[in-house]
Amino acid sequence: MNGKHENGDHSQLMVKFFTKNTKYSIADNPYSIPASSTIQNLNALLIGILKSDDNDLETDFSTLEFDFYINGQYISSTLGDLIQTLSDIKTESVIEIEYSERNAAPEPIDSVILDDWISSIKGLNELILVGCYDNSVQIWNKSANQLVSLPGHTGPVKSVAWLSESKIMSSSHDQSILIWHLDQNNKLTRTQKCVGHTESVECIDISEDKSKFVSGSWDKMIKLWNLLDEQDFEENSLSKKKKSDIPTQVKTPLITLSGHTENVSSCKWMNENSVCTASWDHSIRLWDMFTAQETQCLKSVNKIYLCIDYSRINGLISAGSNDSLVRIYDPRSTEGNLVKINLASHSGWVSSVSWSKKDQNLLVTGSYDNSAKLWDIRNPKTSMYDMLGHEDKVLCVDWSLDNLILSGSADNTFKMYQA
Repeated sequence: MNGKHENGDHSQLMVKFFTKNTKYSIADNPYSIPASSTIQNLNALLIGILKSDDNDLETDFSTLEFDFYINGQYISSTLGDLIQTLSDIKTESVIEIEYSERNAAPEPIDSVILDDWISSIKGLNELILVGCYDNSVQIWNKSANQLVSLPGHTGPVKSVAWLSESKIMSSSHDQSILIWHLDQNNKLTRTQKCVGHTESVECIDISEDKSKFVSGSWDKMIKLWNLLDEQDFEENSLSKKKKSDIPTQVKTPLITLSGHTENVSSCKWMNENSVCTASWDHSIRLWDMFTAQETQCLKSVNKIYLCIDYSRINGLISAGSNDSLVRIYDPRSTEGNLVKINLASHSGWVSSVSWSKKDQNLLVTGSYDNSAKLWDIRNPKTSMYDMLGHEDKVLCVDWSLDNLILSGSADNTFKMYQA
């Protein structure tokens, strides 16, 4: 019998439990349980085993819950129901069930009201960088105190990024990218202006070694920029002038890449030389920035891609589109269909995606349906938690900090959640 059992409500299955979390590991013993067992039944059994084991767990078992998986597939209804969908599981064999502690629901910390839409948001240490439609770049701390606001752009800010706590970058509808310096008094001074795009600069992303960055625009172009001259320029300038007199240097791109036929909405570094980009032309493209060549094109039939993120942990690309789905791509796949998973729960355009930096299975998404959602990609049928409260489109989400999820909206607020 291969994954099928006719009288599932009464049949028994032999199972073993295992976990990667040594805190909650149990003996490698088989258990006979009904195929009709639900998540609640499995939790009751597992917690009973943990209680009976001779261990020093200082745990409140009344609040402890686990999620369960077979071959990476989430058990959402009954054990038997999932096994019937897994052709490689034989019910006469001992079935291995992985369990992990259920993630707590994100807890709302604060909601901050600004003067206009929040288009981009990024966390770093104790700081939050915000780009707004009122042309300003702002830095806040996690206590919801504004440290600085600078209206340096002449159009809505579309993307922001941290170089360090003292250097930030921003791109704008005004076709420019600005590099700013933050002194010890929280005063921002524009040090470099990057020009070359001929329409709104929708996205920027900095390489992991901070030596370069990439940008994408409504002009359909992708540009690569050098950051190694930033330090030399700043030190030379400071040696000759007061800090208040730092001049503005105009920077031009190293290379320009063409290939997209519509707006480039999102760009992400994958490694030292590789970049992935998303576009309204229904494609996600991979580029070798060393050779300046396109290496792969993930094409959809009629989906506008609004956002992408790349996980350095699992090697997967998450992409949000105008059909309300989040697609998970594996660019390493040699199979015909590179879409590994579809996440379906949003009811509007998916505007932003952000992988967890510590758990390869967790992802945060934001949508025009006014919500942000936390997903475990092993359970693609529904989100783990919905982060509600925004009264208009969610335009950006960020999970750069392990314990803090950020969301920004067209309701002029950004929200902080304890993760």
